[in-house]
Formats: sequence, C-alpha cells, structure tokens
Amino acid sequence: GRWFGKHTCSEMVYCFLVHTVTPGPCRLLFSAFFGCQEHDDSSDDSLRAKRKNHLAEVSQQVQSEFSFRSSTTGTKYHTDGLSEEQLAAKEIGMFHLPQGCPFNDSKVVLWLTQAKCGYVFIMDPDENRMLAESILNLLVRLVDAYVKKQDEAPAQMLIKADRMAAIIHQFLPNGQLQFMNHRVVEQYQKELEILLAGK
Repeated sequence: GRWFGKHTCSEMVYCFLVHTVTPGPCRLLFSAFFGCQEHDDSSDDSLRAKRKNHLAEVSQQVQSEFSFRSSTTGTKYHTDGLSEEQLAAKEIGMFHLPQGCPFNDSKVVLWLTQAKCGYVFIMDPDENRMLAESILNLLVRLVDAYVKKQDEAPAQMLIKADRMAAIIHQFLPNGQLQFMNHRVVEQYQKELEILLAGK
C-alpha cells in the first residue's frame, strides 16, 4: 500500500483500500495508509507483510458481508457479465473490529460496493461516520469517472494506481475527512483534472 501524509496523529482515516467482492479469491487492488501508524518494532518487510495480512482480513470480511447481503436478496453476482442494474447498484455497510483483531486498537470499517469492487475506510470508532460515508461515495464516483468505468475489469485500478493516488491526494489529503460543498468539490475536481493531464 501507498503511504500518504506526515507523521501526525490527527488523521481521521487510518487506511483506504479497494478490493474485489465477486465470488472467488478476494483481490486487493489499491491501498493507502495515512498519518500516524501504530507503533511497531518490526522490520520494513515484516511490517509490510503484517499490513498486507491485516488488509486481507478486512477485505475478506467485507466480501463475506456483501455475499451474505446478496444471498438474502436473491441477487447473484458473477465474475463477469453483470447487468447494467448490477453495475450501478451500491451496497453500504459498517462493522467494528475489536482491539487486537487485527489492529492494535479497535477500528470501524465503513464499506461501499459497486461494480465488482469494494471501497473501504478503516477508521477510529469516534470518527464522523456520516461525513465518511459522504466522502466514500464521492471517491467511488471519481474512480468511476477517472480510473475505472463501471463495466471495466477491476484490474484497471492496478495499472492506474497513479490516478488513484491523485484522487486520494486531492479529496482525502493526509486521510482528513473534509466538509466540502458543491463549489469546493467542483474546484477540487478541476485541480484533479490538471493533475491527471499528464497521467
């Protein structure tokens, strides 16, 4: 995963990640950690491996919750050939991770799925969840506009990681959840388009 921001502890989102949610192995497509990380004396390689395992646990739990919801509504998702209605449909949910499972501190996981992908915020329990949901919805819309069209394979995110990083830099700077009205979003989007012009 990518590293964003300075070593401060004021960031509101611990990690943002994107992964597949369709049946089969859960594939991590993009991840970004922010700000002050939990203290760990492990080497860089072992820390990366530990984070990868932690994100795998979270993404698999999101995939499991999504699959359960799909089964209860009778909706069947396949690895290809989604209908237009399925591509546009969104599911959103949230669950708690108790201390030590898998992070040192307890966390809240806010997730949103659309078009074969799950978009996830891992946050502290006391963060503004309504604001987080609003920002997460905005990020999904921006990814659809600038990174991966709804009917494209999720792997597009792997080859366009620089575009993903630019969106995060502009709309989730250093992990901060910002209140943004329509005019601010429009201004940030213009700045984003300038950033993406050479990517």
